Amino acid sequence: MRKFRDMDKRAIVENSVDTLLDTIHQNAITSLTIYGGTKLGVTKLCTTGMDGKMVIWNLKTLGDMLPSEM
Repeated sequence: MRKFRDMDKRAIVENSVDTLLDTIHQNAITSLTIYGGTKLGVTKLCTTGMDGKMVIWNLKTLGDMLPSEM
């Protein structure tokens, strides 16, 4: 049963090589929406992707996780 679920959820076909990306989304992001704050003061974003995931990004804490040289 897992084989069919993976084929549907992650577009995996039998005998294919499954590549796990070092990212939260495993496929293209299809939507980016303001989830918190205003257009001039966004605090949270929501992304949805072709992998079926919906991720809420807290921009205040996300900035702390980025390398300082960026």
